[in-house]
Amino acid sequence: MNEQSSTRHSTAPSIRAETFEEITGRFAGQPVNSDHVDGRDFAIHVMDDRQSEYEPFSNATEYALVHWFLQAKCSKGDINRFLSDPRLLDIHKLVTFETFDEMIELVHEIPYGIQNDGWTTTEITITSDIQGVLDNTYKLRFRDIQKSIEFLIGHRPFADSLAYAPIRYYNGDNNERIYNELHTADWWWDTQLQLPTGATVIPVLLSTDKTIMTQHHGDEACWPVYMTIGNLNAATRRKQTVPGSVMLAQLPILKENTNKDDIKAHAYHTAMEIILQRKTSKIS
Repeated sequence: MNEQSSTRHSTAPSIRAETFEEITGRFAGQPVNSDHVDGRDFAIHVMDDRQSEYEPFSNATEYALVHWFLQAKCSKGDINRFLSDPRLLDIHKLVTFETFDEMIELVHEIPYGIQNDGWTTTEITITSDIQGVLDNTYKLRFRDIQKSIEFLIGHRPFADSLAYAPIRYYNGDNNERIYNELHTADWWWDTQLQLPTGATVIPVLLSTDKTIMTQHHGDEACWPVYMTIGNLNAATRRKQTVPGSVMLAQLPILKENTNKDDIKAHAYHTAMEIILQRKTSKIS
């Protein structure tokens, strides 16, 4: 048994790592509550300023009790009876709410999603140089890309799945470079050198695909744009059960008779410039 374990261990490749800090003497991914570093604007690791990981609940016991109530699908009457039972007075002293309604108010205070989120609707007009082709106006809906980035980089459940600094991996046996996640690439390392100490690179990854709304509107379609960040490891980005990607925008659906590729390309690029905050447009 021990001999077999030793054999398996001896054949496993050894991995050597070089961190950005140990090679350059500089660090990246400093947790801060501002988006300013050295007087310049950079996308950096945004941490919330909550005093406790259980906030808005007063302590771990209060959080656990509310979690149990909701997971067990207790009714409003069940919870009120529990909270009014004099035999459970010692437990009541550990929580700040006395009724179901007060408990729900606390639940609604749980921070989630993108803070101060909202959708903006704007119009883009596509003008054609082709004689006889009329101008077309399309609606574009999008949300703030910076707030979306801050949500993903500061989402607490992602804490163990995020990379804030580049790293180099080598096969210890033959010193060959190993590339897997984005932060193991030379591009990330070289870009990090251009940033001030404490900042971090945040690669923005976009994807889009026309979607037919089959469940309720089989005759309607939308063209969503999804965004994620390269700091999040590939396994987490691909999970369907976590918000590894957020919907950033809904591109306009061009009319069926718009078959000119240059018009479609113009509409697409104009929309993406607005979404990425590189171009302004009249807000409707």
